[in-house]
Amino acid sequence: LEEIHRRNSIGGKRNLNELVSELGIEIPVGFESEEEYVMHLVRDGYHGFKPEHLAPYDCVMDTLKELRRRGLKLGIITDGNAHTQKRKNAALGIAGLFDSIVYSAELNGHGEPISKGSSSLPYLTALNSIGLARGENSIMVGDNPLTDFQFANRLGMTTVRVMTGEYSSVMPATQEQHPNYTVKDISGILQIIKA
Repeated sequence: LEEIHRRNSIGGKRNLNELVSELGIEIPVGFESEEEYVMHLVRDGYHGFKPEHLAPYDCVMDTLKELRRRGLKLGIITDGNAHTQKRKNAALGIAGLFDSIVYSAELNGHGEPISKGSSSLPYLTALNSIGLARGENSIMVGDNPLTDFQFANRLGMTTVRVMTGEYSSVMPATQEQHPNYTVKDISGILQIIKA
């Protein structure tokens, strides 16, 4: 796959389709195209991933423990497949530090997919679970400006962008997607949240 990527200088489905062809993988009955089968393999691999241990970014555990020491209530809102996200949280060993964990895929959106970027429901669910009706006196920390801050901003939450991870080079597309603060890593929120 790395060789195909170097050759094509692009990623995505085209490279995966080429890999299936080069390896001579037969498309099983029931799939209409090579592309459909490749996407099935990718989804299966991603959702079937069962890590035993994942390491959080540097300073995450120390920061979370300090926030707990200060008596703050903590919550997680996570998008994506709920089973996969639950396995990740368990492998990270962080779930016990949180008062609330909201898996947006488990929320009822009247037939519509729910995510942090499409609805205020995940934020309201998290706030309500820790005893808050609105976003005042709460902080949303995220890394993806395209999904994490728009609805949090609308609810009056203080928003903080952490510049670590795969979205560190992504820029907000609208004014509503801009956070109130930007920090280099999660420990930066300790300066925003005064003891």
